[in-house]
Amino acid sequence: MKAGAWVSCSILRHPVYRNERAVRLLVHLMLIMAEDEALDTSDGARAAGVITRSVNDLALSLRWHRSKVVRALSALQAADAVRARAVSGGTEITCLYYVPMQQPTGSPKRKPKEETPKRTTQERTERFTSACSSIWDADPARLPEPLRVGFHNYWTESNKAGKMRFESQPFFDHARRMDTWRRNAEARGFKSAYVAASSRDWNPRR
Repeated sequence: MKAGAWVSCSILRHPVYRNERAVRLLVHLMLIMAEDEALDTSDGARAAGVITRSVNDLALSLRWHRSKVVRALSALQAADAVRARAVSGGTEITCLYYVPMQQPTGSPKRKPKEETPKRTTQERTERFTSACSSIWDADPARLPEPLRVGFHNYWTESNKAGKMRFESQPFFDHARRMDTWRRNAEARGFKSAYVAASSRDWNPRR
C-alpha cells in the first residue's frame, strides 16, 4: 500500500534544520507515521502523527548507534519539533510537523485528461498524401512524378501494429525526405529527362 507525508516548508526556517542528524530522524519518523497510517484499519481512530517505538528499534532502522538517536531526538524536542514521552512498549513520539497525506484543502482538482480519438489508417494516409501534394504543387521539381508513387508507398507502409513507417521516425520533414529520395534515385541512375512519362513508380531503394 502506498503511503506518504507532507513536509511543511516552514521547517527550512527552523533552527533544527541545521542539525543534519535531527532532520534525518525527523523525516524518518514522519515516513514511519505515514506507513503506519496506511496500514491502519481502525478507521481513523488513532491519532495522526503519533508513533510508539523503542529507541533501539529506531537505531536499528537508521543503522545508527543508540546514543546518536537519543541526541537527535533530544535536539528535536528542544526545538519543539517533536514531543516524546516514555510509555509501555517504548517511546511515544508526536511529530508537530507531520500532516497526513491527503488532498490539500482548497487545491484545484485536475480535470481528467480528454482522450484524443485515434485516427484511422485511411485518415493518416490521407494526411500524409495531402502534405506531399502541397509540396509537389508548390515545387513539382522537388520530387519528379515517376518517383512519387514509390516515395508514398514506402513511407506509408505499416508494421504489424498498424504504425506507418513515417510515424516511426522521431523527426519527419516531408520536403527534406523528398530531397533525400531524389538524391538517392539520381545516385542509382535516375534521370528525369530520360524516364518515360508512363513510368510512374521508380523506387531507388529496390
